Amino acid sequence: MTPDLSWQDHAACIGHPGDLWFPTGTNGGWGDRYADARAICNGCPVINECAQMAADIPWGMWGGLTPEERGFDPHTGGKIGARALARSEEASCRERV
Repeated sequence: MTPDLSWQDHAACIGHPGDLWFPTGTNGGWGDRYADARAICNGCPVINECAQMAADIPWGMWGGLTPEERGFDPHTGGKIGARALARSEEASCRERV
């Protein structure tokens, strides 16, 4: 059975360039690379549906969440453990200060 993706018709990202959600390069760290996409996602009426759909997708921003925030190593695409995720979030917070 094909999942119902009709909610995507209401997504705030429609009409924006896809590279905002799938950036390349490492200028400014991971958080900065997704800043514009996160701002659009934060005002999206279907942010929760998007995040749920993409829980197992290891790349790009979905539902306002980066790969790291969904539990993936953004470099390898592999799942990272809870302890490694906590360390990466701590490092990300230090980058923003």
